[in-house]
Amino acid sequence: MSSPSPADPRLVALAATGLIDAPPSPMLDGLTRIATRVLDVPVALVSLVDAERQWFTGLTGLAGWAADDRSTGLSHSFCQHVVARTAPLLIPDSRLEPLVVDNPAIDDLKIRAYAGVPLTTAAGHTLGALCVIDAVPRVWSAADVAVLEDLARAAVAELELHIAYTARRANERRLASIIESASDAIVTTDEAQRIVLVNPAAERLFGYTVQELIGQSLALLIPDDRHVPDHGNVERFVADGHMVRLRGREHGHAALAARHSDGTMFPIDVSSSQAESDEGQLFTVIARDVSMRAAVDAERAQVEAALRESETRAHILFRDSPMPMWVFDLETIQILNVNDAALERYGYTRDEFCALSATALRPAEDVPLFLASVRERRRGLAHVGIFRHVTKAGAHFFVEVTAQDTTYDGRAARIVLSQDITERK
Repeated sequence: MSSPSPADPRLVALAATGLIDAPPSPMLDGLTRIATRVLDVPVALVSLVDAERQWFTGLTGLAGWAADDRSTGLSHSFCQHVVARTAPLLIPDSRLEPLVVDNPAIDDLKIRAYAGVPLTTAAGHTLGALCVIDAVPRVWSAADVAVLEDLARAAVAELELHIAYTARRANERRLASIIESASDAIVTTDEAQRIVLVNPAAERLFGYTVQELIGQSLALLIPDDRHVPDHGNVERFVADGHMVRLRGREHGHAALAARHSDGTMFPIDVSSSQAESDEGQLFTVIARDVSMRAAVDAERAQVEAALRESETRAHILFRDSPMPMWVFDLETIQILNVNDAALERYGYTRDEFCALSATALRPAEDVPLFLASVRERRRGLAHVGIFRHVTKAGAHFFVEVTAQDTTYDGRAARIVLSQDITERK
């Protein structure tokens, strides 16, 4: 396999998984265990192949130094050939296969028979391979390849989730950097209008330190009764968490009177926005002293766009995912939203699905197990387990579930991704 450029889009996508040099993925380790059991082989790997080595983010049965390192150089890689050809590679006997006959892994890792299928994302990047290995020669059947391809689809879905999660974290770090360096004052509050975040520009504008502001009411800085009189477009500054309301709009600009720490009042130009977070609804005010209008307005647009970017990416991932996904309320268990892939797999219309309790997707005897899993809070992306689900028509099938707790329309909720594994049971 030739050495790709560091700017190779495939390597960029591979780095975006966040899995290279990271702790093992429980989900991908689980897929390799399934592969060894179903295909009756001693070793299975989920191998991510970069420019210099292969990293085993999922591993079952491998022993010795390669297992300890969870990686090998490309000198010992069969999976690099799967990536290069973006197609399955079946080797009944490595000692007779010209492509790998000189590979030291034949003796060092006891690879006699090998079968690998590519892990290719929706964007067309082949990040590695899911493979199985036997220490004796073996002729691989079409059924063996079909099992590997089914497992590879589940592995790719997990990789896509990690890419989305890593992108979200990177976006949050970028947003934090923008907020920290912005010349405009930025103040974020929770639903009770308690201040949870201020940037250095807000400290300078209002004359308080961040320690003095965190936990205080926003009214300390912008009193409710201090609107600038010659800006009649401001209806009111409400105390129920809805920031500036401009003639029925919850996002926009207004002129208000602000109070400095020394008690003096001064006019500010304000824009506000509302967003969801893991902690609930957040409201952000971006304020600028009217006397400083010469500052570049484009900087404000950049901050506002960054505030909305994370929510937009998450919505697109949910909507366009090829895997069934839905969101349900953790308190009522009522389904709140669902994507098209789930409607197709479970046989409901959108209105029917959103009228369901999430318990309706399980056989009655499995509901207690499901409710027990709901009580376990999952702040990060987590593998929940294997369950039985039921379609509208009453057909039962097995799924592997990955979930993450979030906030949806101000409610504690859980987003669920379900992968049909019936053919592997």
